[in-house]
Amino acid sequence: KSTRTGQNKLGLSFHGQSILRHTILSVAPFVHSVIVVAGHYYEDIKKDVEGMLHVHVVYNEMYESGMFSSVQKGLQCSSGDVFILPGDCPFVLSSTFTSLLNGTAPLRVPSYLNRFGHPLFMTANLAKLCLQEPPTSNLRCFRQKHPIEVVEVMDEAILHDMDTLEDYETLTKWKGVL
Repeated sequence: KSTRTGQNKLGLSFHGQSILRHTILSVAPFVHSVIVVAGHYYEDIKKDVEGMLHVHVVYNEMYESGMFSSVQKGLQCSSGDVFILPGDCPFVLSSTFTSLLNGTAPLRVPSYLNRFGHPLFMTANLAKLCLQEPPTSNLRCFRQKHPIEVVEVMDEAILHDMDTLEDYETLTKWKGVL
């Protein structure tokens, strides 16, 4: 609901495109399709990504119950291996996706300076198990039930998302000087 920004944070602009579009463009070269799960700002998000190839927006009627319900909704719509990436993590490097794809475990998480970040990679078989979790669960609980492969990356962006307008300003200034 973007309650801490007071507006649809995924629609905020950076270099003429929404944050959500930047996120989609970062992952798109590594997947067959992108499933965007939306709730409170569903109509705005659907309009924002209109015309993007292989991008599907699905409505999570349970969005009020938390992010895990959106993860499960997205997994219901997928059939293969998946990256799970919050829409407010727009600047993950291509090398991070490649490193995760080159891993071998069914569950892989990137790490920068010993800190876990986004995106999470999960094989299709593990995704099916995630769908069996109770809706009150979360990705951290699920992750703790399964062996994970930690993939060290040189990508500070895996640690940054945007919860506030200050986060947005910091992230766009930081990315702007790279």
